[in-house]
Amino acid sequence: MQTEDKDEFIKALDLCCSTLSKPLPDPASLKFFFKLLAPYSLADVRAALIHHMQTCKYAPAPVDVIAYVDKSIDCWVSPDEAFAIAKLAYAKPCEEQQNTVIICNEIEQALDHVRHLLDEGSNYDASRAFKDVYARIADIARQKRAKPHWRISLGADKSQREVVIRKAVNEGRIALADGRAACPLLAGPGDDDPIDPKTAAEGHSKIADILAMLTKPREHKVVADMAGDIAATREAASEQARKAAEYVQAQQRSKDEAEAYRMIASLVHLPDGELAAVVRLMAGHVVVE
Repeated sequence: MQTEDKDEFIKALDLCCSTLSKPLPDPASLKFFFKLLAPYSLADVRAALIHHMQTCKYAPAPVDVIAYVDKSIDCWVSPDEAFAIAKLAYAKPCEEQQNTVIICNEIEQALDHVRHLLDEGSNYDASRAFKDVYARIADIARQKRAKPHWRISLGADKSQREVVIRKAVNEGRIALADGRAACPLLAGPGDDDPIDPKTAAEGHSKIADILAMLTKPREHKVVADMAGDIAATREAASEQARKAAEYVQAQQRSKDEAEAYRMIASLVHLPDGELAAVVRLMAGHVVVE
């Protein structure tokens, strides 16, 4: 729990105590109570308090909550089950593993400690030593709030794979995607349920429509749809070119008129109005007789 969960924790504890007709602990005790339960989530603590209300008549103590949460979230298999898994995963020297198993690092570590005993055929001694080692490793992991990370270890006997992996998926030890990565034909939950023929026919029809849409030639249709836009673009470009040419011509004509004006003004003396008319005629290449 985080510091911001403290108010919600006190509300849950108060509800538990009041339901059991017990007083809420004093502030100092509450502070210590919260500190002891801080490693756990608020949801787990609430679940433990609800369980306490259902099963006890006394006010809850931190040890009650911790015991319930630890038991409910303990994902570690027993030493006996761990050894059974290890025996299936074990292969004699120079031999290939035959069995497909779902294993975790902690079981493999304990198996490595007793592999020499199994090689010698001392199954009883190997069993006792394995269980002791595994129990220590699992206890350390529990103290760290760690959980086993299960993974698939494939054996040479392919006939076992689907059954073992499907069982692990159903038990939640591995994800369906991981199971299918190792066994592509693995069916998921509900995959074996019968399919309604009408639903199947509708699904096939929709798939056919989608495939037809994806494979239908679209190039000519796209070009036809854009023909109007292409023509409008070309017309606009032509108009812009025409206006640009007119502008250039007007600029050149204005320049020619100014040059002619300066030349004539230096040679003759005419009123400004008549001089301007003569200049425009000359600039327009009109001969004045």
